[in-house]
Amino acid sequence: MAIKQISDKKYKLISAFAAFLLWGSWAFYVNRDEEVGGFVAAFVQGTASFLITLFMIQSIHWFAQIKIIVESNRLARTGLPVIFTMMITGGFLILVHKLAQTQHILSTISPALCVALGFGLYTSFRIIKNSDKL
Repeated sequence: MAIKQISDKKYKLISAFAAFLLWGSWAFYVNRDEEVGGFVAAFVQGTASFLITLFMIQSIHWFAQIKIIVESNRLARTGLPVIFTMMITGGFLILVHKLAQTQHILSTISPALCVALGFGLYTSFRIIKNSDKL
């Protein structure tokens, strides 16, 4: 079964810029008690969120094409690509914040990961819905 790729550049870029602004601002707020740490955490989280949003769309699309997932029921076809993608992106966020010496890592990334889960499910549902039309 062929899966139509979400290629709407506007969808991807608006989502990525929104992630940058929202999660960069959140990271600054959570880490504002640090002298320069708030700005560093905001830059790291904003940039990571921008890149992860673009990566998530491609990753979910890629995982959705794996034969064992394509042949699964609708719930697995929608959820498994998101779970795999969230494992990769969550690990990446922890790593970059550890490298940047962010003080409040879990408080910084938890809300972003929760929203990313919803965004990932929505994106996965769109991909599966488009593939069912083919």
